[in-house]
Amino acid sequence: MGTVWDTLAPRNLELGPLAEAERDGATSPWRNWRLAHDEDGIAWLALDKAGASANTLAVDVLSELDKVLASLEKNVPKGLVLRSAKPSGFIAGADIGEFRGLTDAAMVEERLVGGECTFYGCVPSKTLIRPGDVLAAARRVPGAAEAITGSIDVKAAFAQRDYMTSDWSDRTQTPWLDSEGIELFRGHGRLAGERAVEVELADGSGVRRLTARRAVVLSVGSTALIPPIEGLGEA
Repeated sequence: MGTVWDTLAPRNLELGPLAEAERDGATSPWRNWRLAHDEDGIAWLALDKAGASANTLAVDVLSELDKVLASLEKNVPKGLVLRSAKPSGFIAGADIGEFRGLTDAAMVEERLVGGECTFYGCVPSKTLIRPGDVLAAARRVPGAAEAITGSIDVKAAFAQRDYMTSDWSDRTQTPWLDSEGIELFRGHGRLAGERAVEVELADGSGVRRLTARRAVVLSVGSTALIPPIEGLGEA
């Protein structure tokens, strides 16, 4: 692993041999994926969903990925770099467009609509890291470093975190559900049979049974694994 990373480190934010292959006019056998190998025997695989400004893990993308991996198994590389070729570098979890055409839809959510990243993971974490990151960057620049005379305003940093998470309210998320005609059931859901979900409603009014005509999509999320260090879980 060390040897592979030493090779990748100077260019781990680039497209490696993919950029050179593109300049040379090389074409890909897949619509959504581009693959190239460098002189160190490392495969560079980039997702570039055709006809889309952002990458999504749509059905055709995942289907093609199976074919790409099958080709790599025939000649296993020393390492694999997986990248998004879009300018934003972002890969969404799914293509909501594939759900269009449904006559109705419903969502079951036990906590907040928007999920882990919006309220507990990415957004609040990056918001709190940003002030220190900016100060550290400024201190490395002669001329700017001399202008820094104080420290981080902790109260203001936490206030910005609360703003970015809407004070842990999903009021900014639910209007989208309404606009798409998606009914929201707040509570704990569990599979109760073929295309059936039972929801223990959060307001204590009982259990609601939902039956899907087409499919039930599970997105259960995850929780962090907390090491057995005294006081860490309560911090």
